[in-house]
Amino acid sequence: NENDVVIFSAVRSNPDGITGFLGQRQRLCVLLTRARHNLVIVGDSSTLQHDEEWGSWLRDAEKQEFTLDQQTTQRLQRLEEL
Repeated sequence: NENDVVIFSAVRSNPDGITGFLGQRQRLCVLLTRARHNLVIVGDSSTLQHDEEWGSWLRDAEKQEFTLDQQTTQRLQRLEEL
């Protein structure tokens, strides 16, 4: 089913880059096609980038400036406190 907004937790995090079931191509395809308007993915890019499909998606998202790194997130949190 499609939804206007999809928020997905991809919080696998490990130094070996093992994504487990998140690395299944079918799961990623389903995820990417379910949001009509907004898609928010929370995850560890240093782990996800080791997977071929996730790595490709992350590179594309970064080119389009659709990603937030830790430094940007911290800067936004400081602005909220003002």
